[in-house]
Amino acid sequence: MNKILILPFLAGIVLLSGCAQPVKNDVATQTPPAAEQVKLASTNYIPYSSKAVSDASNNGKDVAIFFHSKSCGSCAKLEKDILANASSIPDDVVILKADRDTSADLADEFDVAGYHTVSYLWQERNVKGLFTLADLISEFDNVDEVVEVSVSNWYLAFNEAEFEKAKDNGKDIAIFFHSKSCGSCAKLDEDIVANTRNISDDTIIFKADWDTSADLAAKYGVDKYHTVTVFDGDEATNIKGLFTLEELLTNAG
Repeated sequence: MNKILILPFLAGIVLLSGCAQPVKNDVATQTPPAAEQVKLASTNYIPYSSKAVSDASNNGKDVAIFFHSKSCGSCAKLEKDILANASSIPDDVVILKADRDTSADLADEFDVAGYHTVSYLWQERNVKGLFTLADLISEFDNVDEVVEVSVSNWYLAFNEAEFEKAKDNGKDIAIFFHSKSCGSCAKLDEDIVANTRNISDDTIIFKADWDTSADLAAKYGVDKYHTVTVFDGDEATNIKGLFTLEELLTNAG
């Protein structure tokens, strides 16, 4: 009698064991949490690299560098919101993440004194106090704060050391002599700023105030602003009447 009762009991154990296996498979195939998926999938929020900047420029994307630190609580707050909403980053925007503590040279290049700072690359301006992705994105349209000169590594205020460095590196160089009182200068400057991403890596445009750079202007025979001086080796040629970046690049190449 006991043997007859044992057999059904053992059969039940076998059946239960067989039913347990699909449960394990379900657990193994579960997808990662949503936040993890976003972090893995996003191509618009990536670590800083010079290649990332170059790729963004070549593809006409706006770039923001998020300078953070592992010890910075407000940095963590912004990053958490970026990761949670990464799918809403516009296709024409790339956010590059840089550790302020281990990227001192990069921070110095963009005049970032401390974290939590977002540096808008093409506009060369730094913004603090951003805690949401929406705030970060909206700042791209805050063009009223764009500095007067230097919106990228390819359009910057004249500096003798940078000028000589550009010559040594075989860059195509142009010096844009302007004046604050010059309306046509403003037109060219506006077009350069709006299209800086179209300046190739082998070209640098320097901006020099004709009113305060008399010695430099005299050195290259510039007798009046709005003048662009282009160089072929050590030979300088002065050109007037350029109103667009495209015209300038055609003459500088």
